[in-house]
Amino acid sequence: MEPKDYFRAYRRMIATADDAVVNWWYSGWTFVQITGQPEIPLMQVTAIMTYRTETLGADAFRVHWSEIGAFTDPATGEAPNEWCNPLTGALVHPPKSFVEGPGTLTVTATPHGVQLEIVQPHATVREASVSFDTADGRLKVTQRERKLRGFPAADGRLPPPGSASGFEGMTELCFFSDVARLAWPDHQQLPVQATYSFVLMGLVPWMGFGNLTGKTVTRGLISRAQREHQLDVAAWARLAALFPDEIVNPMAARR
Repeated sequence: MEPKDYFRAYRRMIATADDAVVNWWYSGWTFVQITGQPEIPLMQVTAIMTYRTETLGADAFRVHWSEIGAFTDPATGEAPNEWCNPLTGALVHPPKSFVEGPGTLTVTATPHGVQLEIVQPHATVREASVSFDTADGRLKVTQRERKLRGFPAADGRLPPPGSASGFEGMTELCFFSDVARLAWPDHQQLPVQATYSFVLMGLVPWMGFGNLTGKTVTRGLISRAQREHQLDVAAWARLAALFPDEIVNPMAARR
């Protein structure tokens, strides 16, 4: 592939070829990493991130996005109620859900790829970059975002980036597709596989670790689906009960 092709490839893989709406489903696990201790499973997370694409010109577009998420207890698969911290013995009450956005992602073509500008209500964006790599007929698009941000508090609220619960964080999103399929007409749905990693350089008070220091790490899969498609029926029902208005009319989809 040539650098001139990267802008269109990015739009086809991450957003939509036309000004449409699509959902990205995030499914992962959150662990706590503390030096000298095993990785501690904290919770499972399922989130739906809604993207609405808006064309700004031949070499630029904007994604309007919003996100709703729900946590589940790793032992029961149900909404978390009470969790016993295995290191300290503290009984804590994890958050059950969170909401983020609305925000925007503005993408502009450059001679060597794309440039990103991210607006996120509960984060200060320090750096955002995209790299493109091809091997064995596959294209990998890696998006890295370095931010000052926090983890949901016990009540599900996201703290402001300048608060005591705000830490340096690194998000890495990797999207994969066949290079040959990028030549498909824009109206054809492009198969894309994706993974994500979110590392927060700190632990929030509700976790019950006291003065211990460590990292909060979430890793998992991302799957694209049409807005009306319930990719995970159980997760959809859980999110619909928590966010009955947002599930049918996401903030990002509103014009």
